[in-house]
Amino acid sequence: MLTVPEYNINAKQREFAGHTGRVFDVDLGQDGLCVTASEDGTAKVWRLADGRLEGEVAQSQTKDEVLRVAWAPPIVRDAAGASLLAVAGADGFCNLWRGDDWSAPKSLQRLDHGGDQVYGCAWSACGDAYGAWLLTAAGAAVRTWDVNAGKSIKQWSYQEPRGDQAYVFDVQPAPRDADDALRATIACAVSDGTARVRDVRLDYDARVLRAPGDSKVTAVGWLGGTAVASCYGDGCCRVWDARTWKLLGRLKGAHASPCYGAAKTDGFVASWAAEGLAFWSCEDALRKADATKKATAPITDAAGNAVPLFQCAFSSSNIVVCGGAGGKGDAIVPSVFVYDLSKKRSRGDEEDASEKRPRESFFV
Repeated sequence: MLTVPEYNINAKQREFAGHTGRVFDVDLGQDGLCVTASEDGTAKVWRLADGRLEGEVAQSQTKDEVLRVAWAPPIVRDAAGASLLAVAGADGFCNLWRGDDWSAPKSLQRLDHGGDQVYGCAWSACGDAYGAWLLTAAGAAVRTWDVNAGKSIKQWSYQEPRGDQAYVFDVQPAPRDADDALRATIACAVSDGTARVRDVRLDYDARVLRAPGDSKVTAVGWLGGTAVASCYGDGCCRVWDARTWKLLGRLKGAHASPCYGAAKTDGFVASWAAEGLAFWSCEDALRKADATKKATAPITDAAGNAVPLFQCAFSSSNIVVCGGAGGKGDAIVPSVFVYDLSKKRSRGDEEDASEKRPRESFFV
């Protein structure tokens, strides 16, 4: 039996409306705020509790696509005296914004990546500056930034086996609950079919996680402080032990399209793709050779259109925010969805609901 909880489809609380293009990224802040990145050229800041739009920033005057957003960690916020937000885009810049009031955000830095689209953006738990380094991935290169000075501290790049330029699609630092030995470790998704693990204080990759086949690594995700998931273009996720870097197993069969990410939340592991969210028990995902049992939650917009998910973010209270885009004919219907996964379906709720509507689980 799959050990993940069962939730009601009515756990969906709200949708955020306002973007006019696909939503590529979402991130949750420490102060009840949520930020979304869209191809419409803006990053929007929302209040998670009620969906109120607090403010927005534009990537450039020409409204270049916003690909990544990342709230600065508490140590940076405390040092700066306000919320800081990194916004990365297709124009090759990562812009740093200060939000004393998000209805009137202040531009602090504009970090130049030489024209390469910025596919990765995150904050490392170590560094100088405000107490954390900003990490970005653009083109073949990964950079660490001193955001106080607006300068790149370190940079390294990758190549395909034949010498062609590779692309780094994602960069993720180890979480705060990781062992001290991993505190400065980051994982990168590289187009050469590898996930690279590096201590940002070193000048070489500590590990190269390679899977058989030629599928591209589309994303990486830390599953707590003890495991890393590498996500592939064929929809499979491979889970690696972060202490030994041995392959624990595979999350397979949930996605037929590229998997865009994976994360560990309360009691289960989640992965997402065009087909929606897939949930795996931690026992299956982190202990067995292959995890094939799953529960899948296809996400639909208000019109009932399926929504391909590009990013999901989970809070400590089991709130999940999904960013993507639904389709209606030839039109794209952008959507951001908020679910409260703590609202489990009880036996009584199920019996009452069966009299009013078809019995439908959040997982199908």
